[in-house]
Amino acid sequence: MEKKREYEIKLRENSFWLGSISSAYRLQEDPAKALQYLENLQKVNAESIKAVANKYLLEDRLFKFILMPDKK
Repeated sequence: MEKKREYEIKLRENSFWLGSISSAYRLQEDPAKALQYLENLQKVNAESIKAVANKYLLEDRLFKFILMPDKK
C-alpha cells in the first residue's frame, strides 16, 4: 500500500512529529494516536467503505447539478 509506505517514511521526519504533537495538543487529544494510523488503515476494506457510503450517501440527501455552457 502506498499510504503505508508514506506513513513509514514520515515517521522518520521531525516535521511529522512536530505536526502530530502540536495538533494533539491543540485538539486536546492523545499524541499516541499518531502511532495507531497503520492499525486503522488496515481496517479499511471494501465492506467498510460500502457501509459508510450506505450510511451517509442517502438518496434523499443527494443533489444533482447540471453545468450548462455560458450564453454568449
